[in-house]
Amino acid sequence: MKTAPKLAEPAASVFDNGERAFLKRESQHRPSRRLFLHGMAALGLSSSLFPGMAGISWASVEELFNRIRGRLISSPKLPPEGERRLSGLPEGGAGISLETALNSRCTSDKDGDSKVFHWGMFDLFKKLRQEDVRHIVESARLPNMTGKGADILVSGSELTFRVEGAPKGFNRDRLMVESGMQQQAVCLACAALGAGMVFHGMGTEGTQTNDGYIATVRMEIDAMQPSYGGSFWTTDAPGEPWSQGNLPDPDRKGGRPLLKVLPGIHPIHSGNGSVTDESLGQVLWAARGRTPHLYKSRHWGLTIPTTQGEQKISGVFLLRNQGLFEYLNHAKGRPTHAIEHLRDLPAEVNRKVRHGFNADAGLVVFVRNEEFARAFWEVGYQLLNATLQAAALGLGYRTILLDEAQRALVESAGIKAPVAAIALQ
Repeated sequence: MKTAPKLAEPAASVFDNGERAFLKRESQHRPSRRLFLHGMAALGLSSSLFPGMAGISWASVEELFNRIRGRLISSPKLPPEGERRLSGLPEGGAGISLETALNSRCTSDKDGDSKVFHWGMFDLFKKLRQEDVRHIVESARLPNMTGKGADILVSGSELTFRVEGAPKGFNRDRLMVESGMQQQAVCLACAALGAGMVFHGMGTEGTQTNDGYIATVRMEIDAMQPSYGGSFWTTDAPGEPWSQGNLPDPDRKGGRPLLKVLPGIHPIHSGNGSVTDESLGQVLWAARGRTPHLYKSRHWGLTIPTTQGEQKISGVFLLRNQGLFEYLNHAKGRPTHAIEHLRDLPAEVNRKVRHGFNADAGLVVFVRNEEFARAFWEVGYQLLNATLQAAALGLGYRTILLDEAQRALVESAGIKAPVAAIALQ
């Protein structure tokens, strides 16, 4: 497998004198490579004195170093607003496939170092034009599934995602899933169009506003530096070697452009594609698969955003033929792409589930592992990704926000806390 590409350094000619001076000042606040080498020498001495440390991998050492370095460096001082140039989106985004957008999705920040926190980096000397911000938002419009209010407020480069206020319970759960789908639609539009984005949290439950809405999250989008070997996009697998799974490796190149699939997305689709091991695995990878970017120097990259890198807020299960499976994206300390067989269903339960959801080819179920609204947002991210992938592959499917009776039916198959599903036909 290829290693995760390092960020390409911009050519010196792209900087003016003011930018060079700014970057020089910022570099003085970062621990030097000399300090790093001294640390490595000390570690080598420690391993000779303490044999138990000899098994520590280089990747673990580098991760530890970057975590320490992240605590030591000071927050960068942003250049004056007048020194930031208006910049258009990079060319080629309109043709980027769904799969490549999923694989290239990464969150950005302003620390100038892809290994300290987020893999993506905002370009401090550029800012998106307002028409480009509007283009990203308009590209990410989705059909309303709940029939309730769920919208995006735009103020400069800041987006606020909102849903109608509702008492905590079933109806609000569904609204939160829909907000998650909207958030992910914008994330993917940014990934395809080469823009940076970052979440600004408003609490695990969102924040109640004075006008009766719940603001779920805020998102900043702006100009981005190319994060994958000088490119905004990548089709590489994660750099850390795979723990070989039992599903065919996912296709990261794809064919249909995201911006062609996203506007036509619909909860029900009559397709002519067949559900094979490859296409089913592709839907599961799209929902929650591994990607090559790093998070705090760890190979935690996913096709969806996560809160502080947490990996267990939600999960993905599969009902196919008569078996119940869990989708795995990490095993033996390495990224993977696999399903684990948990049990076979009783014949009558299997018949009721397949008939109840018209899911002859399989039912992909998304569950929450905690009560907070953020778990429902994450379900929304996965649900949108799986729906987009099924549509791009031409599969017949139905996207479902489970009602109470449907939840009970899924629970009868042994799946706890189901929230949403996609029935493949």
